[in-house]
Amino acid sequence: MTTATDKVDRGAGGNADILPPDAPAPLHELLGRWQAITAERLPTDTDFPFDELVGTYPGLGLVEPAVSPEGRLDYCYRRVGPSHQQHTGWAFEGRLFSDLIPARAAERVIQTYIEIFATGEPHYAESINLVHGSEPRTYVRLLLPLFDGEERVVRLLGCWIWRGEGAG
Repeated sequence: MTTATDKVDRGAGGNADILPPDAPAPLHELLGRWQAITAERLPTDTDFPFDELVGTYPGLGLVEPAVSPEGRLDYCYRRVGPSHQQHTGWAFEGRLFSDLIPARAAERVIQTYIEIFATGEPHYAESINLVHGSEPRTYVRLLLPLFDGEERVVRLLGCWIWRGEGAG
């Protein structure tokens, strides 16, 4: 079981200042790519092909809305790069937030994701990830909304980078 505690939480209207200057370069690269596309149109999955990018960004993940077994809104880690399991010991791919995060933390995370889906704006956070029985791990995370070709956000492309561990 993991828990996450946000230390820094920014949603900045897609502006460059969403990321602090000391954020890892891969987050700046991905945000820059997203912003360049949004200057012309709304970004979709084809702009960020997971299988092509995960080698460069092993902390990538695709998150989609889902329904929990209890019938509540939940989110699913549809695709997940290798860094997640490497740094947490947990297999995330195909799993619901409610399966991985304690209920109180899941509610807060889900509320953040609801806001991103509603606004279509990128989101940055720096968090502490606690895996029971292990040392706390600090990571930074950027979430970029991906659209359906219209104006509806259908999934989020996230990039998690664990502090002190490079781009992964």
